[in-house]
Amino acid sequence: MSTAVMHGCFGQGHCLSLSSRTITLASHDGNDTIVLAQWQANLAYRIWFAEAISQHLVHEMVDATVVVCEVFNQVEEILNVKLGAEKAYITAVSIPFPISTVLLRNQLFTTISGCALWDNRTGFFSAILETRQILWGAYGLSQSQGLGVEGIVNESGEGAGVVVNVEINWVCSGIQVLGVEEGVVWVIGVDVWLDLGWGKDDEGEDKTWITNVEERFERFFAQYFVSTPSMRKGDRYASEHLRMVTFTGDAPAHAFALVRGALRRLLANYPWVVFREDFEPDEISAIGAAMLGKVLAEEEARYESDYMVDMTKFQDT
Repeated sequence: MSTAVMHGCFGQGHCLSLSSRTITLASHDGNDTIVLAQWQANLAYRIWFAEAISQHLVHEMVDATVVVCEVFNQVEEILNVKLGAEKAYITAVSIPFPISTVLLRNQLFTTISGCALWDNRTGFFSAILETRQILWGAYGLSQSQGLGVEGIVNESGEGAGVVVNVEINWVCSGIQVLGVEEGVVWVIGVDVWLDLGWGKDDEGEDKTWITNVEERFERFFAQYFVSTPSMRKGDRYASEHLRMVTFTGDAPAHAFALVRGALRRLLANYPWVVFREDFEPDEISAIGAAMLGKVLAEEEARYESDYMVDMTKFQDT
């Protein structure tokens, strides 16, 4: 069993979500998850994010350090105003799947672990969370009910389900297919379209933009879903296994409305697919991270040791 050092304060800490232009801070107090603050990032941050998402990091490490530490300084000011003298820490940072590379996660962890606001007691790589993990926390994918069904059974009798997440931000659009089985979430496939980020000049070209997005969706679904059920490794998934569509990203609401419309047309013959809209797309990453912290804290309490938590379900395959 793979384990990582974990501390009880994780579930009571504050979690930060980084998107293309928007930064969100959320907290879980043991009962409720709330968004404490959300603000627009400065130009230096936007440039760093765009380079990270294209995986062409041209700035030196010190530049990334300056950008991320400036974000933490902003967070500290917000927490000081909201919490006063009460000591607060950031215990997790979530990033969208298009930029979730090992290189970037290492860079982020190296940078933020040196910030005073970071809770060094967490001290492990999994504190940098990506989309599949925050969806696990936000939508309760550890339980079959989280997929909106009591169970999904394929032809071999094994229970499994598929979730599709759509990310739209100011730099790119992307789609991620996630497998969910017995509380484990893994990545089946990802496609990121750098030429389809939402831009300020797109208002007059909605039809062209959404047509391009819809064509990408059609090709992507044809690649991963077929009419014949199969859950064997390397095979495509039966459309019956697709249970849920979720949305993340900080593009404006208008962009998400267009995408939802395109997907509803594409999935018109699949009435069992649920479009989850419980949270705003630009808030769910911070909320999911905070809720995941609560889940981990509760799981931790079930262990004989107060400091060991099984992280196997979150590891990449």
